[in-house]
Amino acid sequence: MASTVSLRAIEPSDLDRIEAWLKQPDIQRWRGDPASSSAELRLVMESPSALCRMIEAEGIAIGYGHVADAAISREALRAALPPETWMLDLFVADPANRGLGHGEAAIRALVGELFATTLALAVAVLPPVRNEAAVRAYERIGFRWLRVVVDPILGPSWLMLLDRPSNGLALGPAPFQTSG
Repeated sequence: MASTVSLRAIEPSDLDRIEAWLKQPDIQRWRGDPASSSAELRLVMESPSALCRMIEAEGIAIGYGHVADAAISREALRAALPPETWMLDLFVADPANRGLGHGEAAIRALVGELFATTLALAVAVLPPVRNEAAVRAYERIGFRWLRVVVDPILGPSWLMLLDRPSNGLALGPAPFQTSG
């Protein structure tokens, strides 16, 4: 069940697992080349304006997600976004945990943590057009389509945006756990 999903801070011991996940053919289909993905994730992990989290189900790591200030994104992408927007990137690596709502629960938790701990006014995602399951999950959460952009690695991708809730409420509890 999706209710068993939690997020925790990245630990140095997680890096090898994340690198291995990026080499999985099904992950490469949505993220591109493992070397490029790894470089991007390491850049985000080194940014002081990012929240990087392991996704766990029943205490077992099943995926990775982050939100980062869009200021570290490509200039063309930044220009298409409102000020104070952060970018979300997330994947459930374990095939046995896909299709169970874990990804959607993790998105809600990460976005909830973002809005609870930063002054971000919006969060954006860039799922490939061909990844309809991800696009539908983002729609269910409340992301709206802005336009299609051509990502140099993944091809045509939807630029989708979710504004900070005006009522001050997050998207549900953010089950974030600190390590240690």
